[in-house]
Amino acid sequence: MAAPFLRAALAVLLISSFVFALTAEDTARFYLKSGESMKVETIAVSGTTYTLVKIDGNPSLVLAPSGSAFEPLTDRAKLEPVIRAYAEKVYASKDFGKSADLMNETTPILKSTLGNCSRGGAIFLKNFPTRPVTIGKAHLGLKYIIDRTQAYATEKKAYEDFNASFPAYNDAYQAFISKAESFGSLVAAGDTDAVLDAASVIRDSATTLKTRYGEVSTAYRTLSSSKELGGIINFTFYDQGLPLRCYPDVNATTALSRVENEFSDKSFQPTSRLLDVVTAFTAQRGADASKGTAAALRAEQVAQAESSVSNLSAQFAGSGYTVELKALINKKDALKKSLTSANTTAQAESIDAGLKEIAASAPSYQAAVAPFKTAAARVKAATDNVTASQKKYGDADARVQALTSELKGLKANMTAAISVLSSGDPAKASAQFATLAQQSSDLASRAGTLPAQGNDLNLPIIGGIVVLVLALIGTLWYFRKMKSQQPKLGTD
Repeated sequence: MAAPFLRAALAVLLISSFVFALTAEDTARFYLKSGESMKVETIAVSGTTYTLVKIDGNPSLVLAPSGSAFEPLTDRAKLEPVIRAYAEKVYASKDFGKSADLMNETTPILKSTLGNCSRGGAIFLKNFPTRPVTIGKAHLGLKYIIDRTQAYATEKKAYEDFNASFPAYNDAYQAFISKAESFGSLVAAGDTDAVLDAASVIRDSATTLKTRYGEVSTAYRTLSSSKELGGIINFTFYDQGLPLRCYPDVNATTALSRVENEFSDKSFQPTSRLLDVVTAFTAQRGADASKGTAAALRAEQVAQAESSVSNLSAQFAGSGYTVELKALINKKDALKKSLTSANTTAQAESIDAGLKEIAASAPSYQAAVAPFKTAAARVKAATDNVTASQKKYGDADARVQALTSELKGLKANMTAAISVLSSGDPAKASAQFATLAQQSSDLASRAGTLPAQGNDLNLPIIGGIVVLVLALIGTLWYFRKMKSQQPKLGTD
């Protein structure tokens, strides 16, 4: 990773802590299925801030802070006060007095239309199979006729559709009306759970009624418009001489939509029901989600380890030596590879053990940096001084030869110490670097202060002086001889 903090911080601090925080949102995402959305809300209870997760609008999960991450609350006893606090928060956020006014307005409309259909439909389904129809001298039941006469195929299909949809319609209506008629008094009493329970029943039943009312009314219209059987069928919906019909009614469908919208928040549920929903959801998806959470934490830890190893390696660079922390890099690579198969407890524990091993060895590698750099610098200084001695006294000088041989041995030992470091024993390498630093310092000092052979001068200098002296003597002798051979003035 290339984050500025990771580049700048000491590797030992990075790799020894592995601090990584999964937010509540990060954790919650592992509970999602494809196409689902989520929102989170915080709830403070007894000094602890919990996170309630809504998935597709449904309260589904409660996460509690746990170290650097979040864990789902699965203990019902611990979950209950959080859910209760959430229910109270939801209740306080809604003007249920306004909702009661809407119910007072719409309930009479729905009771008149949907209620009549509910009563009439029940009578119809009870009486239709045996409702007698006289054909000639025969008295046959309506259902018998439509079942066995191809001409009534449309009526047969409509009856089957009505019979299939009406039970759910009727159940929804009975649930709706029981809460709708008492909703105002529940709000007046201020009972949080009772109001939320009524709101959830009203919402769910209104949604069901919208769908089933359309199905039931469509089937009723087909049955009642039958040319030959319509009159008889219509009469089958009567109760005590009153027509109880299921014709579509726009006022009813409009009222249902208004009620459904008023209570559309899926958080309108009593504490007990929310507890059941959250507990069941967490149990259903918890196992897979916990694997995802654990994998995410380990992936980040391995990424941090990878960055930390790179930072450690970088600290050994720029010294003139190639240092590769092979043992440490191999461990890091093995951890990275193992993430792809961390599906079992044993595999996860293996990754954790590897992370701890890298963390435990990091301080030793860090401690080896300074001895390595000191040794490298002093070997270089020794190399520079020995090279200077070679130039000054020549390769034939026995002392220079000894210094060169000693330097060669130090360099070989430096390479060996680096190999020890690379193989995974930084403590042993540090000791070797310290020894090499001392030996190199001593060699650099001796090579830098190497005296000439004899007291003051070395042989090359002496030889040069001798040559100069001989040349001077030869010159003086030559000029004297030439002078002695010149003729004297005034002679013959």
